[in-house]
Amino acid sequence: MIPQGSLKQLALHISYNPPDNHEMKPLSALLPSFPTTDHLSLAIHSLSQSEKLTHLDLDGGIVISPSLFWPGTQTKPPSWPNLVSVKVAFSMNAANGDWYFTQDDNASVSSEDNDGVETDDSSSEADEATTEQSPDPNTPDTYNERNVAIAVGDEPSRPFRRRADPDKLNPLFEAAAQAAAKMPRLQRMTLRTQVRSRRWFTFAMRYHAPGERTWEGAGARDFDMPRLDWSIGPSGYEPVESILDIWRQAKGQVMQSVTER
Repeated sequence: MIPQGSLKQLALHISYNPPDNHEMKPLSALLPSFPTTDHLSLAIHSLSQSEKLTHLDLDGGIVISPSLFWPGTQTKPPSWPNLVSVKVAFSMNAANGDWYFTQDDNASVSSEDNDGVETDDSSSEADEATTEQSPDPNTPDTYNERNVAIAVGDEPSRPFRRRADPDKLNPLFEAAAQAAAKMPRLQRMTLRTQVRSRRWFTFAMRYHAPGERTWEGAGARDFDMPRLDWSIGPSGYEPVESILDIWRQAKGQVMQSVTER
């Protein structure tokens, strides 16, 4: 086992897909005996406190909470003296099962067939058909694949969440900004998630230190000042000034850009 203090790079791939039926609330990743404690985020946070850590890469749509960056229960503020790169690909839902995104007020709940063509599912014909074909509940060894898919939220496919919920997302981005303030050597930080509504799109916040190459339009450019780039797609998210203030207090006059793509 590598002593925590000598850990230089931490890369974890924890694959998770939220329910395709966005009417369902994902299962909480928190223990019933600790309903407000995100043990996974706290464990990764603890590992990241290695003084020699330079790279942190979390992939696979990991389910996280602000505790990953700023637990709020520590006796002294965390620090990452040598961390230069942070990449986190997180899920559409938080550790407690709350969705980071809501339904677009102008969009209706819909389902998709196997070809990805959306149809109105207000009559719930698929659900009714499945109910009629349900196996006898008194027969424990009967397995119905469709019923299992419905139970876990894989069917019917109703991917209608695409509007960012600032009440859920802002605490995460604020915690990341507070953590970045304790990363004196930070060169880049990316927090991103894949949002599935009518089409998939990437929702992301990306920080680049001065001199770090970043993509602008069709090509890459170097900037002589720190940048905070938001790719929000059709989510309608509006970065709040208080989070930008934390970045500016830590990194200087940060340029900010927002793109809907």
